[in-house]
Amino acid sequence: MISRILCTAFVLCACISTTILCINFKEQQWYYVISTVFSNVSNNDYIDIDLKTAHISRNVYGISGFIDVKRDIPDDAITIEIQMSRSVSGSNNYVVLPFKYKENILYCWLNNMYRDILMPSFGNCSNALQLGNREFKGPLVKKKFEFNKCLVNVDTLPKYLIPAIYKIEFKSNGLAKIYVQLIVRVYNKVF
Repeated sequence: MISRILCTAFVLCACISTTILCINFKEQQWYYVISTVFSNVSNNDYIDIDLKTAHISRNVYGISGFIDVKRDIPDDAITIEIQMSRSVSGSNNYVVLPFKYKENILYCWLNNMYRDILMPSFGNCSNALQLGNREFKGPLVKKKFEFNKCLVNVDTLPKYLIPAIYKIEFKSNGLAKIYVQLIVRVYNKVF
């Protein structure tokens, strides 16, 4: 009798624990604060870029600035690569993570990573490309893209990240060598 009660109690506890874990991981287990944004371009005859952190509210920072495409850019004239590193100690000891977007031509990046992760974030704070369900077909036409306190929507990112400082580097090669670096602090959410 006692073993039956204990067994039932154990099963009930296991079900409750599993349900709580499932509920918690439906939501993001982390939040981020942008610490620094650095941008540089080697040849501003084609593209000019100036991105920086912008204070939105207490402990909330976004990205403001512009990317100015000064001439039409053919599909295969620029490649994009993204690398992510992490520092748990808070020092400059960054460990390269396997989260990497291997170097690929611009329109492939626009049709994949940009459309899935960045485009939904920029809809309300910029005039950046909005592709909807259509594929981008080049060239990238002359236009100045303005960003005003943009935050990246994390709904499409992993539900759990280790609390640390992350360095995200966007690099391009081709007509213009562009470098954008974001330093982001990730914290655990407290429920």
